[in-house]
Amino acid sequence: MSVEILPCPFCGSVEIQTDGPCYTQFMCSDCGAATYDQESHEAAIAAWNSRPIPALEAMGEDKLGEMLAGLEGVTPGPWEADQNLPINRKPRVHGGDGSLICEIGNMAMDQDQWERDAAHIARCDPQTIRSLITRLQAAEALVERLKLEAQAHASEARTANSTIYEIYQVISGGKGEPGNWNGAEPVRAYVQAAEAKNQAYAEALEWQPIETAPKDGTVILAVTVEAANPSARMSWFENGVWVRIWKPEKFVIPGPVRWWPTHWQPLPNPPIATLQQGAKP
Repeated sequence: MSVEILPCPFCGSVEIQTDGPCYTQFMCSDCGAATYDQESHEAAIAAWNSRPIPALEAMGEDKLGEMLAGLEGVTPGPWEADQNLPINRKPRVHGGDGSLICEIGNMAMDQDQWERDAAHIARCDPQTIRSLITRLQAAEALVERLKLEAQAHASEARTANSTIYEIYQVISGGKGEPGNWNGAEPVRAYVQAAEAKNQAYAEALEWQPIETAPKDGTVILAVTVEAANPSARMSWFENGVWVRIWKPEKFVIPGPVRWWPTHWQPLPNPPIATLQQGAKP
């Protein structure tokens, strides 16, 4: 049963994409909001579909501007409200200059309610409202900056995941589809095999007694250590003896000549650059 992928909780976009070798991350294509990389595709869906606590409806710039303009000319604060008054005495709210702002009370409310309402009005003096609006604007600016940073980080994460995906394909042959992701095991096996091969090659590069050399015509690198000036030559076993190419003076066709090497090692591999250009070893 398919699970519905909800729109982006930040910008409302329905352009949601998956990322990671096993689709273990969800990301908004518009604003860049993304989940952390999860353990499975199902966990990624659950993480993306989780919603934040519903926020209050955002206040538009026109409303904020209206409120700021309305603060001009209002009695300055801090405002104070009368408290602990005698019964049936209506509380008053006074401005910072001592002037009367208003008187609270009607027959539908009791004395405590009068005083609570008066205290609430006093807390909403012009300086307090202006300060709250300033903090709100600073918070909105911070949100926009963090959104831009999130988009940049999301782009970097997509690049990193794409690189990991390509490396996994090269090493393991996996396609990165759900159900075809074996974690680090193929990579680990590949590295271990490469290390074993390098170790075997390093051991093979050490000079060995000629008695251990292959005698099936394989060309090897051989040397006679007792020679005055020992030098390595390509050699092979032919008709019961070791031979190498002998290059005489000019006008004479070179050919194999018998010699008596004492040690050998396999021929080294060709340069990697040559193999990358498509040449056969």
